[in-house]
Amino acid sequence: MKISTGDCHKCGTGVKIVARPVNHILHLILSVVTLSIWIFVWLFLCMIGSDWKCDKCGGSISTSSNYLIWIFLFFIVTAFITYGLK
Repeated sequence: MKISTGDCHKCGTGVKIVARPVNHILHLILSVVTLSIWIFVWLFLCMIGSDWKCDKCGGSISTSSNYLIWIFLFFIVTAFITYGLK
């Protein structure tokens, strides 16, 4: 479990925030069982990172980098559909 400090919008104060990291062993096993198809899900989960939550109220703490990841993924999927399916 990752622990840091941040500002919670619900509590209105600086609090301890926690996040659960990606379980790499589980995703490795799923990738082997599904003949590497699960690797795309695993990479996606690694890219978006953990969901940070307030330790006091349980509220979600969002980060601005999440928007950049969604934009990046949109362009990757669009490029794959455009050039990969020909």
